[in-house]
Amino acid sequence: MKWLETTPADYDRGLRLLTLGCDARVKAHIAETVCEGERVLEIGCGTGTLALMLARRGATVVGVEFSALAARNTMLRPQDLRAVRHFNHFI
Repeated sequence: MKWLETTPADYDRGLRLLTLGCDARVKAHIAETVCEGERVLEIGCGTGTLALMLARRGATVVGVEFSALAARNTMLRPQDLRAVRHFNHFI
């Protein structure tokens, strides 16, 4: 599945196709359970889509990604990282 890791858009699009769109519904459901001020550790955060959703709800989020390629791709979205004040960092 290395082809998914070429760009954040490719990863997100590929995941959406592989899950027939279920990934978006699952992420939305998870995000609904998080309240402002909560702390979240997301292990295997990929491009950071869920981490950003949680941070926008006011959670303090730390995203951990073990794939160096995926982590690099995450860093290609600085506009998202700047837009979310509560977002901490990727390791």
